[in-house]
Amino acid sequence: MTDSMERRKLGAADRKVLKVAVEEFPLRSAAIPPCSITAAAVAQHREDSSVLVYLGTDSGYLLLYSWKRSATAALQSPRIRPARSSPRNSQPSPPASPLRHSHSPSREGIDVESLKSNGSAASPERQRSDLRLVTLKSLGRAVEAVCVLEIVGQAAVLVDGQVLLVDFLSLESLGSIPGCKGVTAIAHAISFDETRVPPSPRLADGGDRAHLAVAVRSKILLFEVVSWRQEKENVASPGGLPVTKLSLMRELFGIEGAHALAWVKNSIFIGTSREYILFTLRDSRATRLFSFPVESPWKPLLKPFPKESLVLLVMDIAGIMVNEEGLPVGGSLVFSEIPDAVGQSSPYALVVNKGVVELYHSQTGSKVQSLAYGSVPVEPPCLITDDNDGIIVIANGDKVSCFTRISVDDQLKDLLKQKQYSEAVKLANEEEGAKSKLGMVHAEAGFLLLADLRFEEAIDHFLRSDIVEPTELFPFFPSLTSRWRNMVPRKRYWGLHAPPQPIRTVIESGLYSLQNGLLTSPIKSKQFQGGSRSGQLMTQYQLEAFQCFGRYWETTRKRDLSSTSRDAVDTVLVKLYIELGATKELEALVAASNHCLLEEVESLLRTSGQFRALAFLYESKNMLDCALETWHYLAQSAEQSATLETARLLERCFDTDLVLRHVLWVIRLDENMAFRILTSPQRTKALPADDVLRVLEADSTMIRQRYLQWLIDDQGFDDAHIHTELALSLSHSVLQADEGPDSRAALQSFLESSSKYDVGAVLDLIRGTNLWREQAILHRKQGNEKLALEILALKLQDSDAAENYCAELGRPDAYMQLLQTYLGNEGNNVKHAVRLLDRHGPQLDPIEVLDALPPDMPLHLASQALVRTLRARIHLHRQGQIEKHLTRGINFQTRMKKLEERSREIQVTGESVCSSCNARIGTKLFAVFPNESIACYKCLRLHEQNTQ
Repeated sequence: MTDSMERRKLGAADRKVLKVAVEEFPLRSAAIPPCSITAAAVAQHREDSSVLVYLGTDSGYLLLYSWKRSATAALQSPRIRPARSSPRNSQPSPPASPLRHSHSPSREGIDVESLKSNGSAASPERQRSDLRLVTLKSLGRAVEAVCVLEIVGQAAVLVDGQVLLVDFLSLESLGSIPGCKGVTAIAHAISFDETRVPPSPRLADGGDRAHLAVAVRSKILLFEVVSWRQEKENVASPGGLPVTKLSLMRELFGIEGAHALAWVKNSIFIGTSREYILFTLRDSRATRLFSFPVESPWKPLLKPFPKESLVLLVMDIAGIMVNEEGLPVGGSLVFSEIPDAVGQSSPYALVVNKGVVELYHSQTGSKVQSLAYGSVPVEPPCLITDDNDGIIVIANGDKVSCFTRISVDDQLKDLLKQKQYSEAVKLANEEEGAKSKLGMVHAEAGFLLLADLRFEEAIDHFLRSDIVEPTELFPFFPSLTSRWRNMVPRKRYWGLHAPPQPIRTVIESGLYSLQNGLLTSPIKSKQFQGGSRSGQLMTQYQLEAFQCFGRYWETTRKRDLSSTSRDAVDTVLVKLYIELGATKELEALVAASNHCLLEEVESLLRTSGQFRALAFLYESKNMLDCALETWHYLAQSAEQSATLETARLLERCFDTDLVLRHVLWVIRLDENMAFRILTSPQRTKALPADDVLRVLEADSTMIRQRYLQWLIDDQGFDDAHIHTELALSLSHSVLQADEGPDSRAALQSFLESSSKYDVGAVLDLIRGTNLWREQAILHRKQGNEKLALEILALKLQDSDAAENYCAELGRPDAYMQLLQTYLGNEGNNVKHAVRLLDRHGPQLDPIEVLDALPPDMPLHLASQALVRTLRARIHLHRQGQIEKHLTRGINFQTRMKKLEERSREIQVTGESVCSSCNARIGTKLFAVFPNESIACYKCLRLHEQNTQ
């Protein structure tokens, strides 16, 4: 095959899963005539772990080769044991009908005993071959198929339509299966469960067991093969071979032309020239799975996957994985051409097609690997054995190739070296037992990507790795991490990457590779091609590296790290953000809970001007005084948020001295903020009022008033000096504000509502001013009704307020006093006096009213009021007379009823008892109730107490 054809066939191989371990022409060195291989099988020799390769030829020879997977070229032949031993301890069962022995062929096989003493039976020129010939047998006719039954130490060989059983080491014939002529296919059972199928004739318990399916004409025969050890009494066979017994378990009828068989658990898959059929042993039901087109050019190919208990069915260029129920599993496999042969190496399906071996993942259907097998003849067809402990044999013509699975570690390393990082991760996730290496894959991928200047992708891999420690990346930034140099773990992983170097060195090396075309720039190519200077590229890459490493440490700092590691990561991250000038990220880091070492970064934060971050860091370390001093410095520098941050700290601070010391400069900047600090509800206990008032003496009157008001209204303070201070302060504010309406309303409201302040002190302050209403309130508080009425009626001329005040007093003489005020020498306000008489005249004494009226007052102004007053008096007098006579009548009725009760008699004898305690009355005091029941004096008192 030419190179171009080979490249066309191979295509793009993703990764290497299989490799050729042996590629030989073993038949050419054997002492047999030229022939071609028509059957092949592989088994494991359990005693020395060597691989046994069975080859059948078209000339009727069955050859057994041994191969040891070793680094040494010359391998010794395996030690042959005469028979397999049963692991069971039970007695052998009674012998059934013996197998019919086949006639010995004309050509005798090589003696196994001579093999033990002389090594291989091969010719001297093959003594250094990897495949060692153990023995061979001539069966007379072409060998069509070989099926190894390892558990019973035998192999079933299909020769000329008959099935022969031979010892799987010596190849000595154990006889043929009787009644089987015209056999077209054989298969052994995989994971067969006898307990889940209907009972069938079988041998007694004992011995090793295997199960074999044989396709004969229009039926399928199911056999159970049992082998016993020679040591059991009365059990022996000629030639030192184990005793083998055969039992026909079941016959399946109605299946014509079976060319391929697979027996998985309790299901038998049958491939004919027209269709695939599933026969379920549990319910003896046959199901047609897929039918072939008429005159289809392909033959049925099926391959069981023992580990997954699945079967691959091939039709044309498609392969379908089905389970034991015949249901498709996963996606379809699409081959490039119709396969010549199919094999399996879980979880991969192998196909050979025109000299190319292709691997497909059985679940995803993706093509994994292609490798050239070499030029092959068309006839006989290519053969692929089942995977046996990672060994696959492909035979074609007289050529034999042994393939081995490359270890997962080697596959992963190879993908990483080829920079196929996503494929390496995919393999570690999919391959059985490889998930434990996923952390290693991500770690190596991360370090390799760093060397390629692909920082974003590298950090993504580091974050997905569960074995990379945050401190492992410290060597990339030695100037930031010198303090923790000795705690950096020295891990080499698989050794695919160079040891960590300073990030500048990494970037310089990467830029050199970029300039020489060894790498593709992860940064926009136009920047590099546009002739940008190396210094600009260096800066750009450094910025990206710092940002990516910052993201990594920002994420990993939340993990469960040791105390030292937490300190190191947080401190390095702060330094990194300072270098980047990432103010937002820096402040978010230090404002939250962190383990940053203050002594490492304090001076850096000052010199870089990151005072906000420094204040947040002080706060996180519970150094509130330092934090507040820093905010004070920022407030002096016109930092708008400094006052807000200071208020946030002081509102929840319980240190009175600290709060009062810093609230002074807050008052000068924002009184509302200062008031919020002093009255913060976040404190469970308010600040001492006396201390606060002492600090506020020399400062704003307004905040002092608001604080006093808060003490009284919200905190419920009833101390007289607090109330007096607020009253005096409000009075001063009203006087200074030239009687502003808001201040006066607040003062009047407080004077009205509070009764705790010193009225005399407040009155002394406002006496002689125009605050008449306030003075009226104060006189009223003092009980000086006359002065209060004079101010209301004369100074303020507020007759409604004066009358309301009289109503509050609730005495008729109050209205009389108000009338005298109106009609006095200072008042002489006849209009208001008449109005008062109209409203409240009936409540006044007419004689006093007449005495109060001035002599010069016109009578017609007060006549109507006086008439109503007199009428009201007459009405009251008459009403009193009526009430008096009614009362006398009620009194008379009550006296009569009392007299009747006293005149009522009741007879008490010596047998009379108390109605309550049943005690004899005798000579005791007793009482009679209206219902004529009697009670002793004691019970009477108890009754009265209960009634009260």
